[in-house]
Amino acid sequence: MVRDLYQHGFELACKCLWPLIAAQNTVKRGSPDDFGAVHPDRVPEKKRPRNLDKFDKLPNAFKIAYVAQVPGWEPFESLLNNRRRNTIGHATAHHDLQTGRVVSDESPSGMTYLEFLGEVLGVFEGLSTLVQVLRASRVASSPDFGPFE
Repeated sequence: MVRDLYQHGFELACKCLWPLIAAQNTVKRGSPDDFGAVHPDRVPEKKRPRNLDKFDKLPNAFKIAYVAQVPGWEPFESLLNNRRRNTIGHATAHHDLQTGRVVSDESPSGMTYLEFLGEVLGVFEGLSTLVQVLRASRVASSPDFGPFE
């Protein structure tokens, strides 16, 4: 059950990364859809987005790579580590009661259950931050906060 929470939290957090990129693109290039010429090295040239719609369709690892380029948001690369997500989310992942570790075929040495719970907390910490960003964006873009007279 905790593994499922981790996976759902991870996927939801990755769906909420676009406002960070939209803000960065707007500040740097004047448009949320303008990704400019600087892209993460690990994103293949053919996969590089031209707009937010294309960004939304990227694999999560590539979305996270873009967010890691935004000043101040670098920790999301650690909180949303795609390799760790794949290891934890692997179908063979289970809690080995003899050793007390969460192990899988991908990671036979695994991690302690406490470390695993820390990973779950980290994903939900990131998700909580992203929800606050979405909320603040919505408030700031409200017509109620137009120019002051």
